[in-house]
Amino acid sequence: MKRIIAGLLCFVLLGCASFSGYEKIQYSKLQLKLQKTGLPELEEKKPFLAGALNLLPGFGNAYLEQWGPFIGNLLLWPYSVLWAIPQATMDANVINKKETLLYYTHGLGEDELNKKYLEWEIEHKEAELEQEKLRKKLGDFDKN
Repeated sequence: MKRIIAGLLCFVLLGCASFSGYEKIQYSKLQLKLQKTGLPELEEKKPFLAGALNLLPGFGNAYLEQWGPFIGNLLLWPYSVLWAIPQATMDANVINKKETLLYYTHGLGEDELNKKYLEWEIEHKEAELEQEKLRKKLGDFDKN
């Protein structure tokens, strides 16, 4: 019986969505670009819905297409509710971040992001030049 429980726990815990260190760095860089350009982050999966669905045995994991945790939570229900709800909520957030990263780095949003970011850089440079001209004028005015 202990082996079965240990096996099921391993089965459930291995199914969690996670971000690698490299993905975290890439996502941080992407977030800065998204903030500067005003483009939205994707929300493929609703975290609240994933957590709420896990009140039923594993249905939040099925919504997230995590079949391993779905089976584990189904088999360990009603006890699985204790960890399944926060797990599904966190996993939905990670899945959304991964989808956003993929969409803007390798998907259809890549061109749009690059175009908007280039526009932002040009506007930013123009604003800096205008500020520099204004500083020069003010500096010349102070000398007189």
